[in-house]
Amino acid sequence: MSLRRRLVGRLVLGSSVAAIAVVLAGCGSSAPQAAATAAAASEAVVTPTPTPTAVYTLTAATFAQAMQAAAAKATSCTFTLQVATNGQTITADGALRVLPDKTSEMAMKMTASSTGAIDLRVVAGTWYISGGELTGGKFVKGDPKDPKGPFAGMAGVFDSVNPNHGMAAFQDAIVSLTPVGGTEQVDGVPTQAYDVVVDTTKLSAAVRSQQFDESAALPAQITYRYWFGADGLVRKMTSDVQGEQQVMTFSGWGQPVDIQAPPASQVVTLK
Repeated sequence: MSLRRRLVGRLVLGSSVAAIAVVLAGCGSSAPQAAATAAAASEAVVTPTPTPTAVYTLTAATFAQAMQAAAAKATSCTFTLQVATNGQTITADGALRVLPDKTSEMAMKMTASSTGAIDLRVVAGTWYISGGELTGGKFVKGDPKDPKGPFAGMAGVFDSVNPNHGMAAFQDAIVSLTPVGGTEQVDGVPTQAYDVVVDTTKLSAAVRSQQFDESAALPAQITYRYWFGADGLVRKMTSDVQGEQQVMTFSGWGQPVDIQAPPASQVVTLK
């Protein structure tokens, strides 16, 4: 198997998980929060609490637009992620920055128990990815929009990392948005949890292929749970989709982040 196929195969595993987890805002917080158990993530999704007292009010019709506006105003955040699937674990941490033209730059390190480490950086529209031993510790450079490049066909995989994309692709498929429970502290911030139910039959084929595992059955509806502060910024997200339980928490909104392309000496061409 070629180096390109092995690297892309590893990226597909990691990117599909990351894309689902950051479907709304693409930002996270500290390791202790992201290390919540998969069981807790599943319970959070399926066990609603009645009579909520909201600290932040959203509606299904304005969900994506409201979150885009809040995230765009903050312009940056840091994140961590933990996923449990088929006896494997995937963890990631990183940072995101939204540029004035509403595109985003990102730095993320991901480790999967079955495939090893991935170091991804997205700077000025260019991807830099290190696959560890597959690339000799170097970064492969490419533009996913280049049909002849090493990441051809993957242009949409990380679109959901941009808070001005992400949930926008799901907006027309949201069938309900329900506040759950009362005010809850997340990372010291008072939050309101919402269950967001998405009708997957209303998603386009392109979104389904980018966000989900097409080799596994996709339920007709998926429930995501998001915790929002009074400023409209997401602080936590949980989901249980196609056997993948995910927990992501969010912090550092509006704080400076360090996102840089690797030095030229660390970049190689994938042939």
